[in-house]
Amino acid sequence: MAEHVASKGRIVVSSIVAGEALYYRETPGGVKKEIRVGDDASKNLVEILEADLQSIPAITAKFANWFVDNLHPGEIELLALLAAAPADELSFCSSDGAAISAAAMLGFLGKVHVSGNTAQAQGARTTDGGKAHASPEAPSFS
Repeated sequence: MAEHVASKGRIVVSSIVAGEALYYRETPGGVKKEIRVGDDASKNLVEILEADLQSIPAITAKFANWFVDNLHPGEIELLALLAAAPADELSFCSSDGAAISAAAMLGFLGKVHVSGNTAQAQGARTTDGGKAHASPEAPSFS
């Protein structure tokens, strides 16, 4: 998967997602395909970035607690990375409604690419039972 997406542009994965992503499915209900973010990073197919510790509370403080509870920690980290990045350096690719809403509320709607082909939409799972997310610089991919 990373090879295909990397051909479309730079791929940035939050450190939280990198530590949790396990697999994805190319089609709903299809065969599980293992995600090896560390291997992809060692091949320079993806970059693993960690948000500055002060940037996480700066993002969560902008939302009500009940809304923050609907965001995966990896999504919050990606939003913090978006906030810290120069204007057109990163985009956020997701199909998660709460994450997309949060990005819009933070003024990042122009940086959001809604995709039914993200790992999350394909039935990805993580070690904590959450969903995997990616943040490529390139526009939404298929």
